[in-house]
Amino acid sequence: MKKLGQLCLFLLCISLTSCFELVEQISVNEDGTGEMTVTLNMFESKKKLQTFLEAPESMHGYKAPDQAEVENFFKSVVATVSEVEGISNVKSDIYYEDFIFSISGSFDDVSAMDEAVKKFTHGMSRGMVNLKNEYRFEDGVFTRSFESPYEAESYSEIPMMQRVILESARMISVYRFEKEITGMTSADTKLSFDKKEARFESNLSDIVSGAKTINNEIGF
Repeated sequence: MKKLGQLCLFLLCISLTSCFELVEQISVNEDGTGEMTVTLNMFESKKKLQTFLEAPESMHGYKAPDQAEVENFFKSVVATVSEVEGISNVKSDIYYEDFIFSISGSFDDVSAMDEAVKKFTHGMSRGMVNLKNEYRFEDGVFTRSFESPYEAESYSEIPMMQRVILESARMISVYRFEKEITGMTSADTKLSFDKKEARFESNLSDIVSGAKTINNEIGF
């Protein structure tokens, strides 16, 4: 478990020193069942990350993990998420050489997915990240809410290095539904031509500062 903890902290280190993309894809059926995939894509920083991994010295006190250690880490995350009642078919897809990692699974209801995401976040950060990030579904309305850990007026007080990281990292959320979307509350989310998909895309700095909001209520 100690080695898994070190691996997780190393993954956090390289994600905080590289350009990366966090993508969540959620498909919701009319009865509230569905599927979700979360992907951490650091392909754009491939050359920089390869340099880190090939360096003989450690980074921030943590030695670069090999492929087996990465696979074992994601197996532990899959096992943790699979314990949530209402979650099934959980698996990880690891493209080690391209630095793309994803976790996917099916859910019996959105509340189960919400609990699974909390466990996923906790597992990935070893409890270091505690975000108010929620998903709900009731009476044909899917709700996505997120509360920034920073107040809008205090964003400028964030250390410059952290702001550079937030400005270079992207967040993409794609929501798909069985029926046409009848309405949504986020002006920052785009509707597809067939009206069955909503897509939100932003750099993390805009989300944290409040310039854009991922909060949304989508009716279908």
